[in-house]
Amino acid sequence: MIYDNYESKLEAERLRLSSPETVYVWLSALPASENTFSGNCADVIVKTLLERCDPLIDLALARFTANYALLKPLWEKGGLVRTALLANRAYGPLFPTSTFFSAGDPDPLGPIIGEFDLDNLDALYSNPRIPAALLDQTFRNTVGLSEERHLLACRFAIRNPRLRHLLNHDTFDEFTESMEHAKPINAVWDLVRTAPPTEAWANVFVDAGRVVFELGLPREFMPERSTEEGRTDWNATWQRRNEAYRTIVLKAARERWLGPEDKRNDPHGAWTWARAAISEAVVRARPHNPEFTCEDPDLGFRIGFYRAAAVTPEWDIEGLAVKDGKSFMDALVWNDSLYERINHDTQWRFRRMGRSERIGDDVYVKWMEGKLEELQAKDSARYGSEPTDEMLAHYREKEKREARAEKARQRQEPSQPPRPQPTKKGWGIFR
Repeated sequence: MIYDNYESKLEAERLRLSSPETVYVWLSALPASENTFSGNCADVIVKTLLERCDPLIDLALARFTANYALLKPLWEKGGLVRTALLANRAYGPLFPTSTFFSAGDPDPLGPIIGEFDLDNLDALYSNPRIPAALLDQTFRNTVGLSEERHLLACRFAIRNPRLRHLLNHDTFDEFTESMEHAKPINAVWDLVRTAPPTEAWANVFVDAGRVVFELGLPREFMPERSTEEGRTDWNATWQRRNEAYRTIVLKAARERWLGPEDKRNDPHGAWTWARAAISEAVVRARPHNPEFTCEDPDLGFRIGFYRAAAVTPEWDIEGLAVKDGKSFMDALVWNDSLYERINHDTQWRFRRMGRSERIGDDVYVKWMEGKLEELQAKDSARYGSEPTDEMLAHYREKEKREARAEKARQRQEPSQPPRPQPTKKGWGIFR
């Protein structure tokens, strides 16, 4: 809530007399705010503009303002105004509370989401500030969605940015918040073992590669901890239970998401891409010690490895390109670690392989240029196609050390083997 001083009232009157297009431009220039109480627009302006009942102004209010007093009247307008409200980061934490609905908090939520069209579903689940509990309820379907609507909601929800990171915690309150934040992430990976292994659900997992691979032990894997016996059991077995659950999830990834025999190794099929996404998330969690490697017999898991593993100068780019062709090239070109300056020679070999007669596609060079430009904008010291001065100095020093070691070895090893010395007769016993 912003205090309505005389300047706000003057601005409200000006906007009341302005064209809808002018109002839209003015609202779009407001500073972004994620606090609906303090807001980013004075109440008198909001009230004045809402009274105009103009579709373009209503859309701008829904997209660009942060004022909880707007929610109910704008929500009732429906259509794309409602879509804009769902996408507005300021209102994300408030959904689905009574600030949206005239009849109070919806109970259950399923019928509300069940009525959303694709635009509303996309807007809602793309909003990074919707409650973690809403995402968790969606993945576990505790909101009463139909099977078809559950699948569709999960397809949008799995792309939510908040699933791509965990929260650090130093205090108990922060620990509680981080646990709540992790629940929908845990729910995503539990779907690997519980979701129907159909092609439609495989398409859901295609977007799971960037979701943090963080497992949370489901309740059915835990003892009843309300008793002393259960708590004792949990304290003695919690680590083994978590390890066993991880094994179950990875086994489910290998066995449940293969698909029909004729589609199992289709490099562009949903089944292969689903396994690739699962592998990518697993490897990203442990890039230096992954469960999946380039030696895995499954093409999908190898693709995931190429996307997320820590690339080093020792990688056999040519051999891997011969082994997996464009599947390898398509995956590695989007791996951030390829563009680290330490891999400048690996980048050159990858670029040469893309232009080779075997691959023969300049698109990889274009993709590399775009990806390198994007990463250099974030951290030019780390990413680039040329080594840093420190690296060059290190290489020169390394070459000098190797040269000195080679000279020392040559001095220690005679150029020709020594000739055997003749032994005079009768002297052998003294030798």
